[in-house]
Amino acid sequence: MNRLQNLKPQEKYHFLKSFLDKEEFLNFIESYAYFDKNYHVRFKVEFKLSENEFQNIPPRFWNEIYSALDFDELEASNYLNWFYVNYEAVKNDVIKPYYFAFTKQNKDGIKNITRALREYKSGKTKFLDDLFRAVLRRMFGFIKERGRKGIYQDVPFSIAWWKENIYLISTKYTDNSKIKEYLYFNDTFYKELVLKMGFTLTLLAERKLLSAMLDYSSTNEIKNKKKFIQKISTISSIRSYGALDFEEIKNIIKGL
Repeated sequence: MNRLQNLKPQEKYHFLKSFLDKEEFLNFIESYAYFDKNYHVRFKVEFKLSENEFQNIPPRFWNEIYSALDFDELEASNYLNWFYVNYEAVKNDVIKPYYFAFTKQNKDGIKNITRALREYKSGKTKFLDDLFRAVLRRMFGFIKERGRKGIYQDVPFSIAWWKENIYLISTKYTDNSKIKEYLYFNDTFYKELVLKMGFTLTLLAERKLLSAMLDYSSTNEIKNKKKFIQKISTISSIRSYGALDFEEIKNIIKGL
């Protein structure tokens, strides 16, 4: 994957241009040495996403994505798996390749690609470089620049998988139906949460604590989500909560 992350400007131009056509995109991806023709990831679902839906995948699709991939948490933390999920998604017409080319400033992938190609032709490469990095973040997290957090925070299908996984963990201890909706609408909370799960693994290991935190958060206003999650992560590293019941843990969280 390092070769893809280190393309020269002219290669970036042709790479982004291929996103305007499905077959060109697939051929470009398949032509590079990093592409493993014997990859084992398969991703086929019964729905197609619009460009807007792909950028923030709605909860109604999460479980089908989760079930179709059959990943465990270790596999879902592997950037290569998400690269092939996205390749499969384009190949099977779940998404169109230009969907990857959205930015915070402009959500229209075709317009962004067209602008990048046009500016490159006039000698300006900054937007081409910026869009190239954005595309790689959507495809597999652009780990060279973002590290592992890109896997959890930047890849739409990965985000949907992890949100569903977190929700399913919570259902073992609570029937609070608001948790899934809360994860969808509170992106800041999710991003802070997966950093604690993905790197320290403390919250992921303390599943009852994680569930209690989600149950409490979805029904109470949390003014400073980052500070709130940091406090819970800290106490989870100090003591085990496995011996406490669910309500006892919620009372501890309430008192933080």
